Amino acid sequence: MSAAPPPPAVSPPAPEVPARARRVGAALWGGLLVLGVLQASWLSCHCDEVRPVGYAAPDFTRPGIEGGTITLSELRGQIVLVDFWATWCGPCQQSMPAIQRLYDKYKAQGFTVLSVNTEGRGIEAKARGFAAHFGLTFPVVVGDSALMALYRVTTIPHLFLIDRDGIVRGYENGLASVQSFEASLERKLKRVLARGGPRSPTNPAHPGPGSGAQ
Repeated sequence: MSAAPPPPAVSPPAPEVPARARRVGAALWGGLLVLGVLQASWLSCHCDEVRPVGYAAPDFTRPGIEGGTITLSELRGQIVLVDFWATWCGPCQQSMPAIQRLYDKYKAQGFTVLSVNTEGRGIEAKARGFAAHFGLTFPVVVGDSALMALYRVTTIPHLFLIDRDGIVRGYENGLASVQSFEASLERKLKRVLARGGPRSPTNPAHPGPGSGAQ
């Protein structure tokens, strides 16, 4: 008689995760989820503080790269796009032709651009070369870290759309693509143009840090 085949091997049962360990793991995942929600909420609030839409744009006077000075408040009555940029910034370089196109298209309706180079004094010749290379026909001034701090600019390109009353009505920050950047900026500009001329004799003051502007 032939020997009976050996019984099939049976894998040992998987060790059971203790109930306490399962509870700890669930608590950790829950904590991470709450942390993520809180972080997203904080970032949203922080963005509102950095770009206070609905408040008066802080006034400033800066030297132009072609000489003289330009004061933001002297442009009151026009819609002004204040654009913070630098010559070394790749996204800034990509955005410039779009900004120039919008300026050419809407300048007859009272739209202008105040372009702010953020690299400080001594950059005038390089900024002039940059403007010539991109065919910029709107004014360019020399900014600095103090002006960036005044507008709470931490990344570039960073643009503020200011209405005829001097109120910030929109912003753009960064550049995902030239097409989306230009389309978004044009939509906001059209909304401001639709508001018509200056409306209020006084403007709300620019909020201080932590004011939670909406």
